Amino acid sequence: SRTAYVPHYFLGMMHMAVANFDRGFELLDAARLERSAWAMWLGTEPKLDPVRQDPRYLRLVNATNNPIVEKFGPDNILPESYR
Repeated sequence: SRTAYVPHYFLGMMHMAVANFDRGFELLDAARLERSAWAMWLGTEPKLDPVRQDPRYLRLVNATNNPIVEKFGPDNILPESYR
């Protein structure tokens, strides 16, 4: 990032990959706020499976106005057919 811009989405995914979920959610929300085109994949990104039950995840996906939110079950899990 010293020589080129690194999108918040990719930084957030990097933090999620190493289980630094607090910072990951902050960066993914920053990606949403900057209207990153990558934010549309938050609802189906398999790398986010470990945080699907986290209320922050559902709020984040809901905040993107992604229609996939309607597919979440009562336990905030996206059915396997949508992953």
